[in-house]
Amino acid sequence: PPPPPPKTAPPPPADEVIYSQNFDDPEEGVFPDDYDPFNDTASFGWATGGGLAPPDDLPGGRRLRRLLANEAFRRLQDGTDGTDTNETGFGWMISTEEFESSPNSISPPNLMNSTNATNPRAYSFAMFVTGEDWGQGELSFDFWTDANPDDEFHEIEIFWTDDLDGGSLNFDTDLRDTGGIWDDHSLVLPGGRQYVIISYVFNPTERDDLMPPEGYVGNLYIDNVNYTDFGTMVPTPGPTE
Repeated sequence: PPPPPPKTAPPPPADEVIYSQNFDDPEEGVFPDDYDPFNDTASFGWATGGGLAPPDDLPGGRRLRRLLANEAFRRLQDGTDGTDTNETGFGWMISTEEFESSPNSISPPNLMNSTNATNPRAYSFAMFVTGEDWGQGELSFDFWTDANPDDEFHEIEIFWTDDLDGGSLNFDTDLRDTGGIWDDHSLVLPGGRQYVIISYVFNPTERDDLMPPEGYVGNLYIDNVNYTDFGTMVPTPGPTE
């Protein structure tokens, strides 16, 4: 009898987009995920916070995780319909000023209006929490900014951790001036619950004589956020506190 045909290896599992958010549906951009990442282990989604940073507590490096663990988290909301819970003015909001997919993106507030002579630094962060049952994957998003950390006016950094209270805080990158166009960024995350923090700081070096040039705002907009679950595992960067 003829030899049996050679066995064909099954194809590797395919990558799958399991989260996608362009902040346009519903039209007013309110986030669909109402959650508390500390009290609801099954939940995931977005949170935001911020404030005037005291000299020893600027969010960044090791201190950021303590600030996040103690922060009163808020759900990101559109503030135009009377449901805004961002009473302090430091949380991120739905924005219609710039977008990659019409009509919305998300953006931090203009922190240059939030400073004063005795406490010139201010910060705001958005945090995305992955699902506890998600596999290793890639978080990707589009962004637009005219901020440049080399100018000392704003600093935009991305961190991630699996433990906000004492875990390793991993530095991913800083975001820089996109030259008036939209750019994209992605980072590979381990499976399970992960906290991805986009930290936006005005006057990170706490200069008393900081004078941004006329017309400078330091805007940042984020749009088209996706999480792609990998079918095949890839190396994940290690801690870089």
